[in-house]
Amino acid sequence: MDLSKFDLSGASEQGAFLHLSFAGEKLYTEGKEPVGLRLYGPESRRYKDAERRVKKERMDRVRVGRGGRVRGLGDTTMDERELLAAVVYEYVNIEVDGETLPAGATKDQTLALFERFGWIEDQVADLIDDDNAWLGESSTN
Repeated sequence: MDLSKFDLSGASEQGAFLHLSFAGEKLYTEGKEPVGLRLYGPESRRYKDAERRVKKERMDRVRVGRGGRVRGLGDTTMDERELLAAVVYEYVNIEVDGETLPAGATKDQTLALFERFGWIEDQVADLIDDDNAWLGESSTN
């Protein structure tokens, strides 16, 4: 069996569009354009770099010699949130409080979006965790 058909790296680097939904309904603008995010996958360089950075920061905090502490559940959740925010690179037709967010996504903007709309963070996490979404060509969900 050729394992290359299970290689997640190509589609992870290319990225995927996550079509946001709420209460089981896909979201669209008034002009019928899809509302969503573009993000890199779990085997992308951006994801791996963010994962290494989060792990290093975690280890730096728990080292006794550096006065660190064992992290609690809230800290772990924040680590995961930062990792997910790091892979979002574009907003597509996202409007908040009457303002359309600029296409280019920053980690801080995405963290604020996740804080206010936890269901968006959940959908990003679900896509990252879905290996089938990262097989072959760039995914559209």
